[in-house]
Parts: sequence; C-alpha cells; structure tokens
Amino acid sequence: MVGCSALLQFSAYSTVSSASVYANYLGGSSVFGGLTIGIPNVLSGIVLIPITKLDQGRYTGPLRVICAALVVGSGLHALAYRAHFLYLILIGRMISGIGYTGFMYARRYCTDPRLVGIRRRTMLASWLVIGQSFGLSAGPFVCGLLYKIGFSNDIFNGLTSPGWIAAFNLPREEAFELAPSNPTDSAPPTSQSLSNIQMSIVLFICYASGACFFILGSFESAIPVYPASAYKFSPFAAGNFIALGELATFPFLLLNVRYAPRYQDRLTLAVGSIIGGCGLLLAFILVLTLPHVPIGAFYVCWFLVALGFSLASTCTLSLLSKRLPDLGVWNRRMSLAIQYSNFVGRVSGAIFGGAAMDIGMQRYLGALLGLLASGGVVYCMLWKELKYCGSGPLLVSNYFSFPLMDQGTTPLKFPRLVSLLLAGAWGAISLGIAINAYVKQHDDKQQALSEARGPVKVHLNTSDLFASGTVVTVVCGIIMVLCFVFTGVLLLDSNARSSIATRSLPIQFVSLGFLAVWLFASQIAVSNIIVMRSIKVSASIDGISVPDSVLKTVERALGAKTAYKGYDYLKLLAILPWFTVVFTLAAAVVSFMAFSRRTNRSSEKYPPALPSKEVPPQPSSSA
Repeated sequence: MVGCSALLQFSAYSTVSSASVYANYLGGSSVFGGLTIGIPNVLSGIVLIPITKLDQGRYTGPLRVICAALVVGSGLHALAYRAHFLYLILIGRMISGIGYTGFMYARRYCTDPRLVGIRRRTMLASWLVIGQSFGLSAGPFVCGLLYKIGFSNDIFNGLTSPGWIAAFNLPREEAFELAPSNPTDSAPPTSQSLSNIQMSIVLFICYASGACFFILGSFESAIPVYPASAYKFSPFAAGNFIALGELATFPFLLLNVRYAPRYQDRLTLAVGSIIGGCGLLLAFILVLTLPHVPIGAFYVCWFLVALGFSLASTCTLSLLSKRLPDLGVWNRRMSLAIQYSNFVGRVSGAIFGGAAMDIGMQRYLGALLGLLASGGVVYCMLWKELKYCGSGPLLVSNYFSFPLMDQGTTPLKFPRLVSLLLAGAWGAISLGIAINAYVKQHDDKQQALSEARGPVKVHLNTSDLFASGTVVTVVCGIIMVLCFVFTGVLLLDSNARSSIATRSLPIQFVSLGFLAVWLFASQIAVSNIIVMRSIKVSASIDGISVPDSVLKTVERALGAKTAYKGYDYLKLLAILPWFTVVFTLAAAVVSFMAFSRRTNRSSEKYPPALPSKEVPPQPSSSA
C-alpha cells in the first residue's frame, strides 16, 4: 500500500513543473495551470462517498477502478497537445481525480483496526509521507527532465510526457492484494456518539491536515510561477528545484519513522508546524526586506516548508484514530474526513499558489502565516485533550509519555534534540550567508577596481565589515559543528544515565551559552556597520589624491552604491544570524534544564546521609 501511495503521488505531482507552460501553449493562463493541478481533488471528493459505499470493506476492487481512471485520465491529458484543445487537459485531470481516491484508501489501511494495531499507526503514516516525498521529488524531476530533453513529435514530447509516464506506470498497482482474508465489516450496527471535546478534536485535526496540504500545494504551484519571474526558471529548473527540496527532507523523514513512535503525535504535529512556520516566516522577511531574494535563501525556505508540513501531516490520521472509538465505522469516517480536508487544501492551495504573483508575494506569504497562526491558537487550547490516554497493552507511562516528564534515562531527550537541530540548522544557514556575502563583496570590489583605467587608482576599504563579519562567520561555523556533534552523541549514545550525552551536559550548556553571547555581541557590531556605514572610497590621479567632495559628486552622478545597506546579500547578513542567536540560546537553556533535572533525580535517588547526633560525654565512673 505504501508503494501504491508513492506511485499515486508521482502521478499527482508529475504535471506540476510544466502545468503553467502547457496551459500557456494551449492558450490558457498560469491560474488555469494551477487549476489543472488542483481540480482532480474536486472529482475525487465527489466520487469518494459512492466508492466507499460499494467497496464492502475491501481494497482490491477500488484499487482496480483507481488504476483504470488514472490510465484514461493521464492519456487524455497527453492527447490535449495533439488535439490542441485546452480543456482536454482539464477533462483528463478530472478523470484522473477519480483515481486519487486511492489516497484515502492508503490512509484508511494504515488505521484499519482489522489490520493495524495502535502501536503501528504512526509508523505506517510516516512511511506514507515518505512515499509522498518520493512523488513530490521524482515526479517533477523526471517530467522536468523529459521537458528539457524534448521530442520532435506531437504524441510524446516534453509537455505530454507526464501523462504517458503516469498511464504506463500506474497499472502495476493492480498486482497488490490488500483485502483481509475475511472481508467482513467489523463495524457494529450502532456507533458510539462523540462528545463535544471529541468533536472539537475532529474539527481541529481536519483543519490541521487541510492547512498542511494547502501550504504544500500552494508552494508547489507557486514555485514554477515565482522563480520563472524572479530567476527566469524553465519548467526543467522548476522541477529540479522542487525535487531537490523534497530530496533533502528524506533523511529527516526516515529519522521520523525511527523515532516518531516514541513520542506523542501532538508533539510531532507541533514540531512540524514550527519548522514549516520558520520557513514561511523566513520567506516573508526576505520578500519584505529584499527587492530580489537570493535563490539559495528561497531554497532554504522551500526545504523548511516541505520538511515541516510533511512531518506534521504524518500524524493527523493516527492522532485522530487514537482519540476516537477504535471501531470500523469510525475508521471509515475518519478517513473520509481527513481525505476531504486534504482535497480542499490541495485544490484551494494549488489555485492560490498559481495566483501568487498576481496577489503579491508579501500578501501571499502573510495569508499562509495567518492560516498557520489560527491553527496554532486552537492547538494551544486543545493541548491537553490531544494527549492519548489508552489502556491495555499500550501504556502511556512507557510508550506515549510526555518527553518533558520522561521516565527514561536521558533527561529532556526530545526537546534537546529539537533545539540542537534548529540551532545547528540556523548556524549552517548563517554560515552560508556570511560566506556568500564575502564572495559577492569581493567580486563587486574586483569589478569596480577593474573599471578604473589609466592613471586613475581607486581603493575600496571594507576592513571594518570584514573584521566583524569574520567573527560572525567563525562563531556560526562553531555553533553548527557543536550542535551537530551534540545531536549525534544524543542519538547514538543515550541509553544510560551515565552516557556521554548526559555527562557532557555542563559542557553543552556552557559552550552554547558562551557562543550565543559571543554571536550576540558580534552581530550587534555587524548590524550597526551595515545599517550606518559605507564603503570607504579613495582615489588618486597620477599620485594626487582626489578630494572626498569630488568623489561624492562622481558617485551620485554615476549612481554607484557605497552604503552597505544597499546590497541585498549584506542585508541578509544583518538579519539571519539573529535567528541563530535565539535558537542557540534556546538550546543552551534546554541543556541547562536537562542538567538540573538530572541533578535533582540523582539527589532523589541518593539522598544525603543524615547528620549523626552528638552523644554527650559520660561522667567517669572511676573513683
């Protein structure tokens, strides 16, 4: 079933990189291209309930219908080029939408009480998201590559190849036999009604799932549109950009499969939303402050968004299945509710992302941040109710215990892991920004000096920024290395209370706290220099110095930029390392809290000995 879901994702995202170009070729717009990405979910939502009423609790029959619909729809999508008929793309994608009901069956399988126990639901959901990442990366990359190669016929070329690839690849899913041996409906004739709290949880989880897919879908639709304007991306480059972002999330999603069952689903949802929110916030700051966002910074934003919301989407259905009655009827209802939420998010997100340039990137990113913030408020209100408190073989005390109150041997393992990863990631980002600023400033200086010819000698002095920037670069590099080393130690050697990960806690919080203060002081100097100062320019003609007033007049006449704040890459250097300061300080605080908790537990385990009472001297009995 995981393989089926991965191939479905491949089919769904294979048209993303060339959708707008295909629509423009046939006389449509970029918004119409976004509509062709999202419209299959509308048809899938329409036919979802009739198919579930006819499936009789089995999986093989619906899977065959799914494959047939995808073959026909993908073929019509490809034939639109030959017919030169714009709406044949839409018709083909609508028929393919019938096949996308397979997403619901994949999720329903992972929470089917006849097949999967509570312990395995989060793990299987994580594998489904890995398949989703495969589709997000392989689909745009393969079809972008075919667009780059191109073919000189009207049947199979760069625009029609996504349809043909999907049509010939998907029938292999029919080989899977996934129905239970006794496909009887395990649902009782009457179902347990939900309380108000459970209904609130259902509504929130549906909102969270829809929001994750809305943000992912809108970003995937905006990437071929925004970089085409900002960076002159072709569909091949846009497909590679999407694929590289999703490919970078693979190691983290594999770690999630390994460690997610140890922690509550509500924590996974929170961590994923925070990571994705950092990507949205970073993109919003860059678009707000810079007239042209560097491609590397935009890639970091896409990576954080893809990682965060893919991680958050792993636990929505499993979390909901643990908070509702474990009955077959509720499994079907939960699957339908989550799938409809995903459909709504995909359709509206694809259309919204396709119109990102028409809306304006600042308004577009602000709307996504508002959507995330609204869900965060409701999440905080339902924090206690989202905790699973089961009984029987699944004990909360040893399986879903809250990491802050962990009864295990390593204190605050999960918060330390998250804080160290975030601090290390921002240290790496700031290090890259600092190196990029140095290289680009050096190139600009060399270009300016090369334009001075003859007896004119020009000298550009940037030693003030170079000295402070070097300190920031070194500190960010040290933070990155230390955080990743501490993370590796925490993951590999944390089985005992006397492990290196626990014994090195004093070194961790002292070193991270010192580096945070050091970077804070250095970043104040760098930010002040970039905002307040300029490049010191001096010139001479045949050894005679040119007065500063003449240089200023020439600079204004030529439109030359000497202020540091006039360079985009220096603005990034003035902004992004502050995030490294915050997350490094947070990692130091969490490490100190873990050290304090370890000390308290040690004192409870080995209480100090009671002072012995002094015995007064006895009078001598000798005569």
